[in-house]
Amino acid sequence: MRTRYIPIFRRRREGKTDYASRKKIVLGKIPFVAPRISNKNISVQIIRPTIQGDRVLVSAHARELSKMGWKGSLKATPACYLVGLLAGLRAPKSELTKAVLYLGIKPYVKNSRIAAMVKGLRDGGLNITADETTFPGDERISGVHISNWAEKILETKIRRPIFSKEFKKGFAPSQLQSHFSDIRNNLIKSIGGGSG
Repeated sequence: MRTRYIPIFRRRREGKTDYASRKKIVLGKIPFVAPRISNKNISVQIIRPTIQGDRVLVSAHARELSKMGWKGSLKATPACYLVGLLAGLRAPKSELTKAVLYLGIKPYVKNSRIAAMVKGLRDGGLNITADETTFPGDERISGVHISNWAEKILETKIRRPIFSKEFKKGFAPSQLQSHFSDIRNNLIKSIGGGSG
């Protein structure tokens, strides 16, 4: 009995593209949000698909937060929210009001960093469809859980260099909530023109 070989597109094999979702995105003719989280950084792009290829309309990267004074982790939940907020505040300047979320083959998880990024996009003024009950709470977004965990770790006097990068910058994790609020307000004032 002969078996039938069914070819699978390369990007699907590599876990990069869900072609069924991608087709819906292209046919919908609405810009889509493509967030990316790596081991060191996070980024988000708002993209419009065209016949010539995808065109990036707005982008934001965690490295930009460092230039704006952010001293916390570049891949934690607070940073994800701030990167989303940064992109959301830039969207109106590119005449963007609406977008849809595209994660490829990755699932959308409640209270995740991606959910925090989506909340940041919405708080920045971008109309993006999402269930608000999936967003992390304000305490998690501002990093209360990180500060509490840091206090427990530091109390144990563990020798591992945890939070060493933050301490080198002269920043203690216990200051995270107030630092987050300062950066958030600065973003809204400088990019959002004082609105929000």
